Amino acid sequence: MLNVNDYRFVVRNLSYEEIEHVEGNKFLLEPIYKSEIGKIDETHYYIEVEVKIGNAKDKPVPFIIDAKVRVEYRFSNFTDIKKDKTTIVEFLQSKGLLTLFPYLRSVVTGISTTAMISPVYLPLIDIRNISNKTIICI
Repeated sequence: MLNVNDYRFVVRNLSYEEIEHVEGNKFLLEPIYKSEIGKIDETHYYIEVEVKIGNAKDKPVPFIIDAKVRVEYRFSNFTDIKKDKTTIVEFLQSKGLLTLFPYLRSVVTGISTTAMISPVYLPLIDIRNISNKTIICI
């Protein structure tokens, strides 16, 4: 049976930029999500999820937030390499993404409150269903 031996969470990117001269006090935030799944080596895989908020020309907001978080997993007890790789990809695309999303939400809320603006809470979504996904070298 395939086991997860080790994992670690990393904030890969976190930025906040204030945009001046945006009129109004109510804004529609439309987060844009990206996810990437990849292999570091034969037993070491990762998932990254990124969100960008702001900078849309037709829907201006007074800030831009860009955040990317990553989780790396190390697996052991490989028995059938082809079958195990399929199991790993299925794990990463489901439980792996679901595990990572709350950390991304927390990072975005943290940076917004630190910037002394109203807290930005990413909506609860099923991150597995985002359209912009990439799987690299598995």
